[in-house]
Amino acid sequence: MRLGASLAGLVAACVACAAPEATRAAPPRAEPLVVAELRRAALDDGGAAPSALLELPAPDDRELARVGTQVVRKSQVFDRLVDRDPALAQALVDLCVLDLVVADAARRFSIDVRAEELEVHLRAEEAVLRLEAKAEGDDAAFAAFLGDRLGLTLAEYHARLRREVERVLWRSYTIRYLALREDRVRVRFLVHEDQKVLADVAERMARGADFAALARRLSQDASAADGGALPPFSRGFAHPIARVAFELAAGELSAPVPIDARGRFALVWCVERLPARDVPFDAVREAIVAELETRPVTPFEQDAFVARYCRTSPRENGEPETRR
Repeated sequence: MRLGASLAGLVAACVACAAPEATRAAPPRAEPLVVAELRRAALDDGGAAPSALLELPAPDDRELARVGTQVVRKSQVFDRLVDRDPALAQALVDLCVLDLVVADAARRFSIDVRAEELEVHLRAEEAVLRLEAKAEGDDAAFAAFLGDRLGLTLAEYHARLRREVERVLWRSYTIRYLALREDRVRVRFLVHEDQKVLADVAERMARGADFAALARRLSQDASAADGGALPPFSRGFAHPIARVAFELAAGELSAPVPIDARGRFALVWCVERLPARDVPFDAVREAIVAELETRPVTPFEQDAFVARYCRTSPRENGEPETRR
């Protein structure tokens, strides 16, 4: 039992000290933005604190290396990362803030990750890597593989894997739970640069055509492979498709919507409207866990959560830019 390919990819990337699974490329900057501020108006008080694994450690500027009397400190490494790869530095800041927002929401709504669930996913993720290493049941061979491939001891690998899998579980439970507390809509969309193509699609839909089939064949968006399907999203997701989607009734098709600077347009078809559910986490916990087994949180959903609860671009919100 696993959270799916997205978790496997995330864990592999994090264990290898790479960037997280759902980060946006940031433009080169002298210094990354602080991705800040939970929008508390959408949340209620109450709840117990989640695992300390979601908390940022205390400030640490320890010595990492020394050459003669010169010292390299932890803060200098991050400053060098900002200069060398500002997009990666921004992604790491974004990820830290995302986890603090998740921790805050988990406290307020008493969201929990159970030890037995964590252990199941840890075993599943390790089994995948052991299979790749051809070291099923052979700790010595697996330890040698970890040392050669990742530069980690078996204990270091287990510690990193536990941190990353637990963080993904906290994010997944929180993102899905907060989503169902808001009005949402589920849509399919079809993107094309030629409005004649979109007009033809609209005519076919009026005659009863299958929108998913048309999107797979005609859409110029990567979502074509899934028939233009998007996970359910709330009004807080800032995108032209989202704004149009909430004006549609279930089964209704939109007029062409301009979506980017490339001059492309989209038709949006409303699959269903999902009203908000004001229920405690315990009441929907089993359903959320079961759903995640077959439908893990997607990068689109995480982006929508960040857009709703984290301010990733202060200038877009008409606010002054905040710096680290």
